Amino acid sequence: MGASGWNYRTPYLPDLAAALGALRASVFASGDYLWSSDEDRPATIEQIWANELAQTDGTHSILDIDHVSADEDDAMGALRLLSAAETTEMFGRAEPTAESVKEIDLFDLLVEIPRWSGLAVALHTDGKPSEYLIWGISGD
Repeated sequence: MGASGWNYRTPYLPDLAAALGALRASVFASGDYLWSSDEDRPATIEQIWANELAQTDGTHSILDIDHVSADEDDAMGALRLLSAAETTEMFGRAEPTAESVKEIDLFDLLVEIPRWSGLAVALHTDGKPSEYLIWGISGD
């Protein structure tokens, strides 16, 4: 099948791991992820990873990302917050807004990260973080 790029916007929380957890719960509840059969969808996120096919193919969604990494290395299953320098380089400003990222093709920004990982940047409203833009690539 190949990998899939995905992106989400989710409310800002000072703790990126908490924001990731809330986003994963929301995506799981909505059913907006790849699964082999709608009839046998798992009852929990943990049950996804008990499925052998999911372990190899993934869900092609944020559900394939299970932790936040402060490391500059984009580890498998990790979400990493962009540094200030990366944010300025990618978005042309230190504090991007929802409006300023509308014209950016996020998938052009994925060339530097390996599959099964994601990036996050805080979007600002009136100079304060208001939401995260989270994007990545996963699945096989």
